[in-house]
Amino acid sequence: MRVRWKDSACVTPKKTIKYRKHYITAYNKDGIAGWIIDLPDDHNIYKSHYCAENAIDLALGRYGVKGKPTKKRLKFGIEIVGTY
Repeated sequence: MRVRWKDSACVTPKKTIKYRKHYITAYNKDGIAGWIIDLPDDHNIYKSHYCAENAIDLALGRYGVKGKPTKKRLKFGIEIVGTY
């Protein structure tokens, strides 16, 4: 029998996502985990990267080049879990 597991110290951090020429970065400090975006004057921590993408769409207006977002992303809306 073979036993396999991942050590939590060896897990790579979440990658940075580029969306509409802005970066969405994973955030995990002071017990708050979420996603932050590089828009000026935006200090919110979003619950998921879908929420962060929706916040970018709201700030920039319209949707990206690819058209309307998926139903799954629209269902997430914009959820803020804190500020930094």
